Amino acid sequence: MTGVPDWDVMRVWSETRMKKLEQFVEETTEIHAVAVKELDKHPRFVTETSLWLAQLKLSESSLRSKMLSSKDVKWRGYVHHLRGLSCNISECQRTAQDIQTAIRMALECTRQRRYTEDIAHRRTTLDTAFLNPATSRLLQFWRLPSLIQLDDF
Repeated sequence: MTGVPDWDVMRVWSETRMKKLEQFVEETTEIHAVAVKELDKHPRFVTETSLWLAQLKLSESSLRSKMLSSKDVKWRGYVHHLRGLSCNISECQRTAQDIQTAIRMALECTRQRRYTEDIAHRRTTLDTAFLNPATSRLLQFWRLPSLIQLDDF
């Protein structure tokens, strides 16, 4: 060993990390697209996460530019350059994960609210059907109560 780092290995390592970051950003963009559709009642949140996503994409682009310009860095500063680039990529990935988590949490809260409303609506429908004398007679005619034991629920 000559003590000189293998530039190709370091370059490939950096490119691999950058590709992972690009995947994180793409996944975050896809999750955000779902949020735009499902969180239509929360325009402030959607707008705020759109801003976060735009900032994330700018950071990714800046890192890509630094990666491309690393070919012009002299060998003495190359390791320092790659170390800084690696830290910035990691920070950008954490930001992408934080954005994904925030969006996923908002989506789940909205879905749970919809499920709760759906359950309440169905219970109201069931209660109305069993309290309505005409419907009750129809159910007795078809013997549905004997097929379904409501007490089991």
